Amino acid sequence: MMKEDVAKQIKYRGYKINIYRDNDCQSPDEWGDDGLFLVGYHRDFSVDRGQRGLVRIFKRKDFKKDNGYNGRVYADGYGWKNYAQAKKEGLIDKEVRQGAYVPGISKHLAQCIANSGLDPETGETNEEAKDYIKKYHIFGLEAYIHSGVVLALSREGNFVDRQWDVSQLGLVFVSKKETQSRKKAHRLALGLIEGWNDYLSGNVYGFLIEDPFGEESCGSWGFYGNYETSGLISEAKAEIVNALKEDKKLDHVAIGASA
Repeated sequence: MMKEDVAKQIKYRGYKINIYRDNDCQSPDEWGDDGLFLVGYHRDFSVDRGQRGLVRIFKRKDFKKDNGYNGRVYADGYGWKNYAQAKKEGLIDKEVRQGAYVPGISKHLAQCIANSGLDPETGETNEEAKDYIKKYHIFGLEAYIHSGVVLALSREGNFVDRQWDVSQLGLVFVSKKETQSRKKAHRLALGLIEGWNDYLSGNVYGFLIEDPFGEESCGSWGFYGNYETSGLISEAKAEIVNALKEDKKLDHVAIGASA
């Protein structure tokens, strides 16, 4: 990471917490949660829950001699690679998908679910739609689409111009195994929407710890939302406390060895 890319720097016990935007974060759809998810059908926002086996992309910056693994990097399904191997296999800096596509919730099926399980064209019962209705609390999904995408539950978005820039484009599903309460399901759906909006707006962060010598080391990524309230800072401080404890332990061992 370049120091000028630091979104925020916090000094703590002789160390620095360098906070960066997480540009490689997962979308909420990649969390693989079958109890809480959404689908959307718009040219600017399309999620149908269809899946391939996704693997982590090899990035050039990951192949560092000081990464602790002799310059090798691991990606799910592709094992450990050094840079030369990954480049030869065409796995550098591009999206890699593995396995066959698994059909998700089609737009037509979503329309049947939204229509109480009836096909809006024929009026016939769609048994798959009925099954979803039986197993899930279902909420409508809308989006304000204007130089970006902002999601909300249907008719709950506080958007300025609903007539022109708001589209009803999908559904949110909350499993009844998660809760039988419609009110609690509504809260869970709002939480999912918040996570999606953080992802869509780039409001996701990570951190690296900078030691007193200016070297960055351990860190963590994937904190959605405001970094001041997402738990990022407390986790970073805990990393520093652990580092200080480890340094103290090593000093004690060194003193004992020289005695």
